[in-house]
Amino acid sequence: MGKASNAVFASGSSSKITITDSTITTTGSSGARGLDATYGGNIVGKNLKVTTQGASSAALATDRGEGSVTVDHSTLETNGKGSPIIYSTGKITLTNSKGNANGSQNVVVEGKNSATITNSTLSASGVGNRNNVDNAGVMLYQSMSGDAGNGTANFTSTNSTLSIQSTSSVYKSAPMFFVTNTSAIVNLKNTTLNFGSGILMSIKATSEWGNNGHNGGNVTLNADSQTLNGAINLDKLSTLTFNLKNGSKYTGQINSDQSAKSVKLTLDASSKITLTGDTYVSSLEDADSTYSNINFNGYKFYVNGKALNA
Repeated sequence: MGKASNAVFASGSSSKITITDSTITTTGSSGARGLDATYGGNIVGKNLKVTTQGASSAALATDRGEGSVTVDHSTLETNGKGSPIIYSTGKITLTNSKGNANGSQNVVVEGKNSATITNSTLSASGVGNRNNVDNAGVMLYQSMSGDAGNGTANFTSTNSTLSIQSTSSVYKSAPMFFVTNTSAIVNLKNTTLNFGSGILMSIKATSEWGNNGHNGGNVTLNADSQTLNGAINLDKLSTLTFNLKNGSKYTGQINSDQSAKSVKLTLDASSKITLTGDTYVSSLEDADSTYSNINFNGYKFYVNGKALNA
């Protein structure tokens, strides 16, 4: 299959393709996606085996004008640079499936669009496509190319496993999540995250996308019955709202270099935090007024410049 030859392609709001019990392989050098929907097109797949070889060849993709791809009980593999399992400029839903991205991130969401993972296991090299600034397990951004409208990017993972491959060249350096030049909501419930960098999330501007001084990230991270580990790093243009509920646990350090524009942290009484470094937040709402659900672990926890455990 040649360059820019998508295997299954739906374009236009009146188009819908249903495909089941099929093996799909693309070998084009670039732009040869497995399933691709644009301009409101809709693809529904089940019991598929999808493999792509080329660059910019996601297994599941939406493109300019948005679209919808829904896949269940399938096996997905990509092998090229810039070829995540999922690349969403629309709405992509994956359930009960397995996927490997051997030269890219697991998932990329661009602009005001979404990707939802349920009961699935995804593994990726985490290698980015733009001068290594976008190495990550999952990336949410706005490229400004016109492929995706401006707005809030959404990523949701439930009862799933997301990994950066331990054999990857960026295993020890790539964050699990990278957000730049967009607002984003990340919803995690009972999801296992495997990565070797110790960085759960990096939220920052780069020279690659957006207008200087206005291209940070604004993230809402919702943890529900979720265990999270690793540092959360932000730059001066970026913000975080971090909500933990239903027995969620976070072990790490937040904004340890005090650079973030703002950080808001909310815990219900059943959720817990264990610090691995000094942490700086702008505001804290803790249902446990005694803060017994915060293990300071020998570190300082600063709220609006004042140490909570002074």
